[in-house]
Amino acid sequence: MRVGFDLDGVWYDFRKAHSDFELSRGNSHCTLESADPGWDYFDGWGMSFGDWERSYLDGVDSGALLRHGDPLPGAVESSRALALAGHTVHIVTDRSVGSDLGASSRATAAWLADHGFVFHSLTFSRDKTVVPVDVFIEDRLENADALNAAGTRCYLINRAWNGPAGDHRLRVDTLEEFVSEVLNLAAVAA
Repeated sequence: MRVGFDLDGVWYDFRKAHSDFELSRGNSHCTLESADPGWDYFDGWGMSFGDWERSYLDGVDSGALLRHGDPLPGAVESSRALALAGHTVHIVTDRSVGSDLGASSRATAAWLADHGFVFHSLTFSRDKTVVPVDVFIEDRLENADALNAAGTRCYLINRAWNGPAGDHRLRVDTLEEFVSEVLNLAAVAA
């Protein structure tokens, strides 16, 4: 099977990396504890969307954001387990930021390599449906709905910003649970 992954909120803890970056700049109020639990987590830091965009750009330009930060639990293992089982892993992420064209893609590729992820393609696009896959994992409701509407079986990984769990969408709590779902789907299809 062709298996798709989003990065931010699925494999990469963008919120923590962004908090770490802001703390390193002396913005002591930009903690994970003060972040808003919703999609616009930066509201809890008193940032407007424009402030967030500038901070994101500064973080990428400085080499901090997208390049540094720990993978979320089970991230590396999920890529390896699926590849080992004979599936191909395809990353589709929206990371078009940086004063230097290509800065975000270079930082992303280096981060993936540093942590030993196994993947077969890396695509940068806001539209997650551009890479044909059989199954995908995402953390953003709108992307999950678009993938499902395009005929891709998409799972939402439960996060505070995409609740409530128990809606009509396919959901998992962990990456390990997602891997198990994929392996079960492949077994049924065989």
